[in-house]
Amino acid sequence: MSATRVATTGSGGKRHGDAGGQHRGDGLNDRGRSPHFFALSVQGAILGLFVVAARRGNVTAAVNAFGAFTFAVAPAILGIGFRLLVNRSLAQPPLLGIWLGIAGFLHSLVMLGRYESTWW
Repeated sequence: MSATRVATTGSGGKRHGDAGGQHRGDGLNDRGRSPHFFALSVQGAILGLFVVAARRGNVTAAVNAFGAFTFAVAPAILGIGFRLLVNRSLAQPPLLGIWLGIAGFLHSLVMLGRYESTWW
């Protein structure tokens, strides 16, 4: 048995909050993936880099990966804390966590060997 969703329309026939059909009201984009999926993927990749750095014995890269992971999950943790404290949701996709995670992932990846081989 499948449930059917009825879209609420306002003036112009568009759903409220619909930006040209790029984002559906159920938290998924057009390809069916949630922004949370991307955030978790980036966080998992950073943890993978942490494991690689720890197995290589590269303490600097391991600390860097741990810091990148901390920055990647900080917006989600702050959002949960805000929800518990104020009893309201921020209702924002985890874009800040994704951007911080990507930057931290790239930096940690390069810390595993590229910085030592660069002439500067």
